[in-house]
Amino acid sequence: MDDHLARSERRRLSRTMPWQLPVVLLLLFLFLTLSTWRSLSAPRGEGPSAAPTYPVALDPLLDPSMPASDLEGTDQINILLLGTDGRDEEDGPPRTDLIMLLLLNRAEQRATLISIPRDLWVPIPGYGEGKINTAYFLGSLDDQATTLTRATVEQLSGLPVHHIVEVDFNGFRTLVDEMGGIEIVVPEPIDDPEYPDGNYGTLHLQIPAGKQQMDGE
Repeated sequence: MDDHLARSERRRLSRTMPWQLPVVLLLLFLFLTLSTWRSLSAPRGEGPSAAPTYPVALDPLLDPSMPASDLEGTDQINILLLGTDGRDEEDGPPRTDLIMLLLLNRAEQRATLISIPRDLWVPIPGYGEGKINTAYFLGSLDDQATTLTRATVEQLSGLPVHHIVEVDFNGFRTLVDEMGGIEIVVPEPIDDPEYPDGNYGTLHLQIPAGKQQMDGE
């Protein structure tokens, strides 16, 4: 029975973000910060071209809840960064394992990144109180995952959220592959004959010690 519980726990843990994901997300967020900062800090002329612009890299990621024209004259833009454990092959709503609030202050030429613990106990609009990552789960039941998460973070921080960047497991794989993989230093050899394969099965995982080049899988 203990062995069965151990395997169940291992499968449960396999649905959380892999240990490489925070590194990749941090690199992505730094890129987005620098790209957006260049855009917001660029001199603006007169006429139609004076409207705030955003780098093309952000287009497929940003939630366009606030058009760029509405941000004219705004000194600070707040971006909610979400990392979820969603996968194509997984059933059920995903969870937010990473929640950050990126504050870009144009007037002070400053960027601030706030990490919000996923287990933080907070009021969730319409649902009483619960862990903050529960907001995404509850909202996803009505196809309002980011909407409820945004409202929860806004209520917690007292700050408006202008945009949302969300990366799931599929995005993680794509990011790593687009980067040509990432180099990982494995301190000790890994030999796990029952490593969860992501489809409720297991595989024999073997990784030698030392520097290893890993792809998105």
